[in-house]
Amino acid sequence: MHLDIRVVSLWVFAAGGAALAARRPRRDPVRTPGRLPRVVAGLGLVLVAVTPALVAISQSRLDAGVGAFHHGNCDAASDDALGANSVLAVRPEPFELLAYCDARGGLEPLAARMMNQAIDRDRDNWELRYGRAIVLGFGGRDPRPALAQARTLNPLEPLLQSARADVRGAAHAHPAARRAAWRRWARSAQLPI
Repeated sequence: MHLDIRVVSLWVFAAGGAALAARRPRRDPVRTPGRLPRVVAGLGLVLVAVTPALVAISQSRLDAGVGAFHHGNCDAASDDALGANSVLAVRPEPFELLAYCDARGGLEPLAARMMNQAIDRDRDNWELRYGRAIVLGFGGRDPRPALAQARTLNPLEPLLQSARADVRGAAHAHPAARRAAWRRWARSAQLPI
């Protein structure tokens, strides 16, 4: 006669379930949390639920801005970047996009401020340091220190290696020629967005 192990051991699980289900007298009554802890917990859950939605809305606006930027429409790109920032102001990318648009528009001081805002939000991002170099180059200013900072953060990035080679030659030129070379480099530099 062959018995299935499940049938033979069924009584063990039935007895265990009965023992666990037996009521035992409680010594301490169960205390429910007060109103404040429940409100705090509820607000925490709302925050956990809302944050991904804010990120998604911000990213949608940012994606639209990057698309507009690549189509040469900096007015729409700036509007979308500002919209993305208004939804979630802790992100560096809207400021980066604003910086590139300001640089293209000849507003180098404003572009530098926007890129600095981006860097303040993400200090260890090599792309933002590279973006600072581009913004500086648009203004005819020396991009090499910003490129060096970017290379410190990501020494193996090919984009940074080629950029360094591109701007190195202008270092020994006449100041006016140097500024013109840095502007040419910035206008032709590959953007990380």
